[in-house]
Amino acid sequence: MLHDPEKYPDPEAFKPERFLDKYGELTVDDVSIVFGFGRRICPGQHLVKSTLFVNIACMLSVYNIRCKKDERGNVIPVNVVYADGLASIPSPWECEFAPRDGQAASLLKRLEQDANRKDPK
Repeated sequence: MLHDPEKYPDPEAFKPERFLDKYGELTVDDVSIVFGFGRRICPGQHLVKSTLFVNIACMLSVYNIRCKKDERGNVIPVNVVYADGLASIPSPWECEFAPRDGQAASLLKRLEQDANRKDPK
């Protein structure tokens, strides 16, 4: 459904800009098709969209996410290849998550300590 080459030229390529108009504004939300239609529509679609937005925003606020570098310091290019099957997912690739700054690092440390505590009180 979302890989129609007539609607999405080069559908296998990762091109998020395809969903923007010439002014950089989000175009019509055709992606909602994945949640179904009518009586069979997914009742959790709004929860899913909101949860994903919050999780991704939180990650981007504390991490710099970069491609890995080889032993010479050259960026290892990402070769985006999708696995075949019921769900089309990208094959694994290496990247580096680094705290954005000292404040982000201390926040991440506190979150790790809280998660590792035996007694959550």
